[in-house]
Amino acid sequence: MNDKVAGEDLAPATVPADTPEPAPMRADTPDGAAPAPSATAPTAIASEAHSPALALSLLTGAVKGLTGQDVSPREYGTELPRLIARLREAPLEDALAELVGRLSMRLGHSTQAPAVTRLGMSDEELFAEIVNGCFRALLGRDAGAQGIEYWMKDRFQDFLVQGPDEFLLKFMPMIVGSQEWYQRHMATAMDAVRAQLLQPHYGGANSPLIISLGSTGYTAAMLKRFSMRRWSGPFDWLSATPDMVREILSEDFAPLLAPEGWESINAADRPDERWYRSRNHALEVRHGAPCILHSADMTTEDGLQYMARCVQRFQDAMRGVGNKLVLQVIQEDGEAERHFQETALLLNAMGRHFQYVLVSVLPEDQEAPFPQMEPVLAAGPHRMMRFQPISRIQAAQSADMMDEVVLLRAAFASVRMPAT
Repeated sequence: MNDKVAGEDLAPATVPADTPEPAPMRADTPDGAAPAPSATAPTAIASEAHSPALALSLLTGAVKGLTGQDVSPREYGTELPRLIARLREAPLEDALAELVGRLSMRLGHSTQAPAVTRLGMSDEELFAEIVNGCFRALLGRDAGAQGIEYWMKDRFQDFLVQGPDEFLLKFMPMIVGSQEWYQRHMATAMDAVRAQLLQPHYGGANSPLIISLGSTGYTAAMLKRFSMRRWSGPFDWLSATPDMVREILSEDFAPLLAPEGWESINAADRPDERWYRSRNHALEVRHGAPCILHSADMTTEDGLQYMARCVQRFQDAMRGVGNKLVLQVIQEDGEAERHFQETALLLNAMGRHFQYVLVSVLPEDQEAPFPQMEPVLAAGPHRMMRFQPISRIQAAQSADMMDEVVLLRAAFASVRMPAT
């Protein structure tokens, strides 16, 4: 959870626009772990629960690839229900072949014919149109210039031999088996799984407001994945040490709101140009560690206004009567007990009807069967715990979702919300 990780954990985990081939890797699978569904055999993700989303993607991709057009009301009314039902009883490849066959017959195409010129297009232009049509329908974007170049080298000869229809049959499952497709279409299902795993500890009208206290973007990103993050706070996307966080709190956020303390980070110097926007050199000098804000350039008026809004939300929430859980996740540094006790004292002077939970994360133990959580300290209603995960943090999330489930369940189980 250093600054490099904190920057990466904010980056959307999707295939960049010009990435040639979607990588068949599930979003929650660590590198080198069990393989994801194969790009040529993605039927593992076409479960009954997922078949409507999968069917709609396949129908949209097939129509777009064959015709260059959007799905018509007729196809929605006739083909979509038929495809949903077929996916529940047949392999994806069979259901897709039947769909393309029906569409081709309706359009007068022949899967036995050689590649043809359509609407005055050359073979190369038709190939690019089909590839882009599939990408638009299934991933919501074009393949990009580099992507077309890659696929032209890798699949154009197959296209010439097979013809448009058969090529489409083999090309679409490669996209459906990718990480990007999985993230685009399975996010809703994964949110439901996460919510179910946290019951009965969280959910319902009486659930507390969860506020991130950092100390990297991992905490806010985790809360967002579990649909627990209601608004942006000042510590959500800030990489800062626990000592820095306490200084910010004790100074009523003055170190964050003073423009002279910040400097912009040049795009060329950022590990990821979308993040690492600015650094607080004043805090860095005092604490001897990086202090990076990833979400805004604090040398601009827009950045200062953004932070002022974040601070106001935090202060209003802490003073409000509603129940709150203030969650801070830090990397174990040998001083977690001190961090907990001093931060709890500061927060007590700032708010009411809240409980503070600090989780100090030890290095992962990938050989362990389950994550381990150990209660360490209590200070009134507040709790400190040490956590040993079974996976490392990648792209602002634990490589194994079990780590986040156990961390959050333990945090909720350790507190009892006061009556408002």
